[in-house]
Amino acid sequence: MSYNYKYFLALVVQQQAALPWLLAAIAFLFIINQRRPRKGKTPPGPKPWPIIGNLNLLGSIPHQSLDSLSQKYGELMLINFGSTPVLVASSPKTAKLVLKTHDVVFASRRTSAAAARLFDGAELFWSSYGPWLRQGRRILFSELIAPPKLDSLEHVRVEERMALMSRLYAAAVASTPVLLRDHLSKLTYSISGRLLSDHKKSFKTGDERELRTRPIDMKRLNELVDEWFRLDALAINLGDWVPWLRRFDLQGYEKRVKAFSEEYEQFLDPVIEEHRAMMKAAGEDFVPNGLIDGLLQRADGPNVVESEVALTRHRIMALIHVFSVEH
Repeated sequence: MSYNYKYFLALVVQQQAALPWLLAAIAFLFIINQRRPRKGKTPPGPKPWPIIGNLNLLGSIPHQSLDSLSQKYGELMLINFGSTPVLVASSPKTAKLVLKTHDVVFASRRTSAAAARLFDGAELFWSSYGPWLRQGRRILFSELIAPPKLDSLEHVRVEERMALMSRLYAAAVASTPVLLRDHLSKLTYSISGRLLSDHKKSFKTGDERELRTRPIDMKRLNELVDEWFRLDALAINLGDWVPWLRRFDLQGYEKRVKAFSEEYEQFLDPVIEEHRAMMKAAGEDFVPNGLIDGLLQRADGPNVVESEVALTRHRIMALIHVFSVEH
């Protein structure tokens, strides 16, 4: 028997002998942790296991598992995803407390692998409370939700609804079967696309050139948003909740997120650059036409406020992403 083989056997024996002591140490730490007095009063919830916390209680459909747990522990419960405590509000009353009454307290969120990768960490849904989150909210409100903006965009909704009625009437005259779901999807895509960039509207420059952007492939954009939901909202990445496992990427999650992020940016880049080129070509005659133009004017226009967070390429993409999710 060679020396190396003897050494290997001795090492195995030593490890096997140490295993009971290792398990005993883990059990001791678990007991100490459970008996440690808690600071302050915390909401009820299941007792966590070492390392994994309560991840073992999440099934293949996490939100349904959380709903089942809330039936046992109440509308406000505390569970642990790995080493991270998570407060779960499962009723309108508690959700209002978290999202509105104490919004600033709960506004900062743990950065997930998906959020850190997508748009170079500029994604708003998981941003911590700070200058970028505040500015992003203000921009989206003024560009999409403010009453004057809603009034100015009403013609888009009216025109697309009339186009829908015309298509349904034509189908009725031709006695063609109608699948309403497809027509409503087309209506949604048409309105959302024109709010982002109204390709049906053009403007002339001082030298009589007519500028018009191409329509955005809203079907593809919505497919990308759906994929983002599957990755960021529905999937459980162990590395997000047990940090020391992240480097191993046991689920291949980081690889999928990287590929998706690159694909998403490759879709948005040409759209943004087309609008930027049109704005440059128009010069002083430029008239913002949809959310993308409004964002570019804020980023590159003459009235940029120096104290604001700079609207970089990735932050513009992040705001387009929020719009796409909401619509």
